Amino acid sequence: IYEYAQHLTAKPNETGITSTPWQWLLDQRTINYAKVAVNSLVNGKIVASHPTLYFKGAINPFIIFVAVPALFTGVVAAWRDSDELATIGVCWLLGTFPIFALESLLSGRISYIYYMVIVMPGIYILTTRMFTKTPPAATIGWAITLTYSLINLYPIRTLL
Repeated sequence: IYEYAQHLTAKPNETGITSTPWQWLLDQRTINYAKVAVNSLVNGKIVASHPTLYFKGAINPFIIFVAVPALFTGVVAAWRDSDELATIGVCWLLGTFPIFALESLLSGRISYIYYMVIVMPGIYILTTRMFTKTPPAATIGWAITLTYSLINLYPIRTLL
Protein backbone atom coordinates (compact mmCIF):
# COMPACT_ATOMS: atom_id res chain seq x y z
CA ILE A 1 0.00 0.00 0.00
CA TYR A 2 2.80 2.40 0.89
CA GLU A 3 4.53 1.82 -2.45
CA TYR A 4 1.28 2.49 -4.31
CA ALA A 5 0.74 5.66 -2.29
CA GLN A 6 4.19 6.94 -3.26
CA HIS A 7 3.04 7.07 -6.88
CA LEU A 8 0.16 9.39 -5.94
CA THR A 9 2.03 12.65 -6.08
CA ALA A 10 0.62 16.13 -6.43
CA LYS A 11 1.32 18.08 -9.58
CA PRO A 12 1.98 21.82 -9.23
CA ASN A 13 -0.91 24.15 -10.19
CA GLU A 14 -3.25 21.23 -10.83
CA THR A 15 -6.93 21.92 -10.22
CA GLY A 16 -9.12 19.59 -8.23
CA ILE A 17 -9.81 18.70 -4.64
CA THR A 18 -6.29 17.85 -3.51
CA SER A 19 -4.72 19.94 -0.79
CA THR A 20 -1.77 20.04 1.55
CA PRO A 21 -1.83 19.61 5.32
CA TRP A 22 -0.83 23.27 5.69
CA GLN A 23 -3.92 24.30 3.75
CA TRP A 24 -6.03 22.30 6.21
CA LEU A 25 -4.67 24.31 9.13
CA LEU A 26 -5.38 27.55 7.28
CA ASP A 27 -8.85 26.29 6.27
CA GLN A 28 -8.12 27.10 2.63
CA ARG A 29 -9.53 24.07 0.82
CA THR A 30 -13.04 22.70 0.73
CA ILE A 31 -14.69 19.95 -1.27
CA ASN A 32 -18.08 20.51 -2.86
CA TYR A 33 -19.95 17.25 -2.39
CA ALA A 34 -23.48 18.05 -3.52
CA LYS A 35 -25.38 21.15 -4.50
CA VAL A 36 -29.00 21.41 -5.51
CA ALA A 37 -30.04 24.89 -6.63
CA VAL A 38 -33.15 26.64 -7.85
CA ASN A 39 -32.34 28.86 -10.80
CA SER A 40 -34.22 32.03 -11.74
CA LEU A 41 -34.44 32.43 -15.49
CA VAL A 42 -35.06 35.56 -17.55
CA ASN A 43 -35.33 35.10 -21.31
CA GLY A 44 -33.77 31.66 -20.96
CA LYS A 45 -30.71 32.90 -19.07
CA ILE A 46 -29.88 32.24 -15.42
CA VAL A 47 -29.97 35.50 -13.47
CA ALA A 48 -29.91 34.05 -9.97
CA SER A 49 -29.20 30.70 -8.36
CA HIS A 50 -30.25 29.87 -4.80
CA PRO A 51 -29.00 26.63 -3.25
CA THR A 52 -31.68 24.52 -1.62
CA LEU A 53 -29.19 21.93 -0.46
CA TYR A 54 -25.43 22.38 -0.29
CA PHE A 55 -23.04 19.86 1.24
CA LYS A 56 -19.46 21.04 1.43
CA GLY A 57 -16.48 19.28 3.00
CA ALA A 58 -14.86 21.86 5.25
CA ILE A 59 -13.42 22.28 8.70
CA ASN A 60 -15.22 24.65 11.01
CA PRO A 61 -13.02 27.78 10.96
CA PHE A 62 -13.85 28.60 14.58
CA ILE A 63 -12.32 25.27 15.62
CA ILE A 64 -9.33 25.12 13.29
CA PHE A 65 -8.25 28.70 14.09
CA VAL A 66 -7.88 27.88 17.78
CA ALA A 67 -6.18 24.51 17.16
CA VAL A 68 -2.62 25.81 17.47
CA PRO A 69 -3.22 27.87 20.65
CA ALA A 70 -5.11 24.88 22.08
CA LEU A 71 -2.14 22.64 21.27
CA PHE A 72 0.25 24.97 23.11
CA THR A 73 -1.99 25.23 26.16
CA GLY A 74 -2.41 21.47 26.08
CA VAL A 75 1.35 20.88 26.01
CA VAL A 76 1.79 23.23 28.97
CA ALA A 77 -1.01 21.51 30.93
CA ALA A 78 0.32 18.05 30.12
CA TRP A 79 3.85 19.02 31.14
CA ARG A 80 3.20 21.15 34.23
CA ASP A 81 0.01 19.65 35.65
CA SER A 82 0.19 16.08 34.31
CA ASP A 83 -3.29 16.70 32.91
CA GLU A 84 -4.36 13.36 31.40
CA LEU A 85 -6.95 14.87 29.04
CA ALA A 86 -4.40 17.37 27.69
CA THR A 87 -1.88 14.54 27.29
CA ILE A 88 -4.36 12.50 25.25
CA GLY A 89 -5.20 15.48 23.03
CA VAL A 90 -1.55 16.40 22.47
CA CYS A 91 -0.57 12.80 21.71
CA TRP A 92 -3.51 12.38 19.34
CA LEU A 93 -2.75 15.58 17.44
CA LEU A 94 1.03 15.12 17.32
CA GLY A 95 0.65 11.44 16.51
CA THR A 96 -1.49 12.06 13.43
CA PHE A 97 -0.99 15.45 11.77
CA PRO A 98 2.84 15.41 11.43
CA ILE A 99 2.63 12.15 9.47
CA PHE A 100 0.53 13.84 6.77
CA ALA A 101 2.76 16.92 6.82
CA LEU A 102 5.96 14.86 6.43
CA GLU A 103 4.48 12.74 3.63
CA SER A 104 3.48 15.89 1.78
CA LEU A 105 6.82 17.58 2.37
CA LEU A 106 9.12 14.63 1.61
CA SER A 107 7.33 12.84 -1.19
CA GLY A 108 4.76 15.33 -2.48
CA ARG A 109 2.02 12.83 -1.62
CA ILE A 110 -1.51 13.75 -2.69
CA SER A 111 -3.75 14.49 0.26
CA TYR A 112 -7.30 15.66 0.84
CA ILE A 113 -9.03 17.69 3.53
CA TYR A 114 -11.06 14.67 4.66
CA TYR A 115 -7.82 13.14 5.99
CA MET A 116 -8.32 15.58 8.87
CA VAL A 117 -11.07 13.28 10.18
CA ILE A 118 -8.23 11.36 11.83
CA VAL A 119 -6.69 14.48 13.37
CA MET A 120 -9.85 16.33 14.46
CA PRO A 121 -10.61 14.33 17.65
CA GLY A 122 -7.30 15.54 19.10
CA ILE A 123 -8.17 19.10 18.16
CA TYR A 124 -11.65 18.73 19.68
CA ILE A 125 -10.17 17.44 22.94
CA LEU A 126 -7.64 20.27 23.12
CA THR A 127 -10.01 23.08 22.19
CA THR A 128 -12.67 21.88 24.60
CA ARG A 129 -10.08 21.54 27.35
CA MET A 130 -8.73 25.01 26.60
CA PHE A 131 -12.17 26.62 26.85
CA THR A 132 -13.00 24.88 30.13
CA LYS A 133 -10.00 26.72 31.63
CA THR A 134 -10.92 30.18 30.30
CA PRO A 135 -13.27 32.77 31.80
CA PRO A 136 -16.97 31.96 31.29
CA ALA A 137 -17.42 34.91 28.90
CA ALA A 138 -14.81 33.47 26.51
CA THR A 139 -16.42 30.04 26.66
CA ILE A 140 -19.88 31.50 26.01
CA GLY A 141 -18.52 33.57 23.13
CA TRP A 142 -16.93 30.51 21.58
CA ALA A 143 -20.17 28.54 22.01
CA ILE A 144 -22.07 31.33 20.24
CA THR A 145 -19.59 31.31 17.32
CA LEU A 146 -19.88 27.52 17.05
CA THR A 147 -23.67 27.78 16.96
CA TYR A 148 -23.45 30.52 14.35
CA SER A 149 -21.14 28.38 12.22
CA LEU A 150 -23.46 25.39 12.51
CA ILE A 151 -26.34 27.43 11.15
CA ASN A 152 -24.44 29.57 8.63
CA LEU A 153 -21.75 27.26 7.27
CA TYR A 154 -23.31 23.84 7.14
CA PRO A 155 -26.18 22.27 5.17
CA ILE A 156 -28.65 23.10 7.95
CA ARG A 157 -28.81 26.65 6.54
CA THR A 158 -30.42 25.37 3.35
CA LEU A 159 -32.97 23.34 5.30
CA LEU A 160 -34.29 26.27 7.36
